[in-house]
Amino acid sequence: MKAGRHIQCLIIGISLLSSVAAFAGSGNFTGSFSGFYAPANWVTVKSGNPAYQNSASVSTAGAPTTVVISGAVGPNTATTTPFSVINYSTTVQGGSVGESESISFSYTFFDPAVIAHDAEVLDNGVFVADLPASGSQFNMPTGFVAGDTLEIQVTSGNLTAPDVLTIAPVPEPSTMALAGIGGIILLWQSRRNKFSRN
Repeated sequence: MKAGRHIQCLIIGISLLSSVAAFAGSGNFTGSFSGFYAPANWVTVKSGNPAYQNSASVSTAGAPTTVVISGAVGPNTATTTPFSVINYSTTVQGGSVGESESISFSYTFFDPAVIAHDAEVLDNGVFVADLPASGSQFNMPTGFVAGDTLEIQVTSGNLTAPDVLTIAPVPEPSTMALAGIGGIILLWQSRRNKFSRN
């Protein structure tokens, strides 16, 4: 296979990946804190217990790959009420208001107290799902709409060991499919050139 043909095939494969990925679900949140969902477009609100709530935090140092939400800490060996709450929220993107969008992300959650609803997802303030410590991925194909407020919330019992929720991207199915298509195109072009020389 000539070098020029090989480069041409690579360019076709890369173009397919980039162009389709750009159009595939641009309003969806898949755990990547970039573009519309960059940290600057999220809001952090702390509430629940004035004595401890301000020690809760959001670290965006790992963005766009990861964001870490840490619950409040206190000098307590047993859970102390009222619980402290930290809410990390953003507006769901879309082509037009009311357009259905999916929300998905990978996560790890350390929960030292195992309090019910320690980490959860809300839509416009309405509970959608728990993020249990035993889980690894949240996936909601439909239900959120453009213009809604996506909220990721951690509720802590003010212990010395904080609840820690780490959010990370999940691969786009369309991107993986395109990678396969790109590989098929390269293989087909290679075989075609091989037979044309024989």
